[in-house]
Amino acid sequence: GEHFAVLNIDLDMFKAVNDNLGHDAGDEVLRVIGARLLRLARRSDTYGRMGGDEFAVLLSSTQNVSGAVTVSGRIAEVVAEPIRIGTEIVNVGASIGIASYPEHGRSATELMRHADKAMYEAKRSAKSFSVFHGADDAQLHESARLSSEIAALAEPRNLLIHYQPKYELSSLRLAGVEALARWRHPILGIVPPNKFINIVERSKFVEQFTWAVLGEVMRQAVEWREAGLVFPVAVNISSRALYDDHFVDKLLEQLHAHALSPDTLILEVTETASFNQYDKPASVLGACVDAGLGIAIDDFGTGYTSFRYLREFPATELKIDRLFIASMAVSERDRSIVSSMISLAQGIGAATVAEGIESRATLDALIELGCEFGQGFYLSTPLPVERLNVTGAGETSPQATAASAR
Repeated sequence: GEHFAVLNIDLDMFKAVNDNLGHDAGDEVLRVIGARLLRLARRSDTYGRMGGDEFAVLLSSTQNVSGAVTVSGRIAEVVAEPIRIGTEIVNVGASIGIASYPEHGRSATELMRHADKAMYEAKRSAKSFSVFHGADDAQLHESARLSSEIAALAEPRNLLIHYQPKYELSSLRLAGVEALARWRHPILGIVPPNKFINIVERSKFVEQFTWAVLGEVMRQAVEWREAGLVFPVAVNISSRALYDDHFVDKLLEQLHAHALSPDTLILEVTETASFNQYDKPASVLGACVDAGLGIAIDDFGTGYTSFRYLREFPATELKIDRLFIASMAVSERDRSIVSSMISLAQGIGAATVAEGIESRATLDALIELGCEFGQGFYLSTPLPVERLNVTGAGETSPQATAASAR
């Protein structure tokens, strides 16, 4: 009859340690983290490793969620402390899900499942921890189903790519598109990315998924080129791809096989991506830029922004997150922040792309500030290729013309 809490802990960027330094180094990281966790444990608590890089904690006699939150904060802090492996210093983080009894479940299975769901939410939102906030059984069943079938996304036939136009704001001319993956599921129909991308990122199929998306985008780019249409296509890339020594070579080989020039692609890396080490991703991105590919930092302003990040990660575009764009037409504070981001981009020689333009007032404000490009539902939603009007690439798009008239 006592209250207690369950914590599910997943290490962030642990795979990068194994990939870069070897499994012996990964084992040492697990030993160090395990020892640190045990130092936090009260006699009444149980700490354990569930397998791989996942740990779990049973906090006995926890009267409310706030106690579990306090412990989670301390766990996140000790996990984040640097770890020396030989001559190397590595950093890992923790994503922690919290579920409490009896509020979030009355069986062991239910509590563990809800703690796991909360952990995924923490990882998705780039927070150290998240408390389970409830979901209906249908949602949980769907999530479990997608997790068990995630390997299907490595098959191109199960992918559907929608494309969201990107416009030059001063002229409202089409300047490119962004590829956005959907899952063509045989039972659930078209599954949006917010329901499966986090599952893919944590799975062993993330590389196959990345190459399946790139392959489909290149195939479509060839179709457009044969129709006389040439414009860049932006593709979101998992941060894990940037630890692959052969990523750039494989990408250039694929482009060559499709007879596409490197400037056909813009690789988008989210600013909220957590990097265990900066050197490797920066080197890969630098090689991409040297080869002629574009590099965009997505969700700019919401993640790990620092001058070091911008200095070491070469970017041809900064995509200003919709969080700042949404209210800049009425918020002088957000307008000033956006203006500063545009100036910063100009200073480092990167283009600016505003995300989430949803009104004419916002569009006008961005044009006044000198933002070069933009996307958003006011201009066009993401569309399947058969509904995407790209016949006027380089000319004013019908969608943008209609938007400008509204």
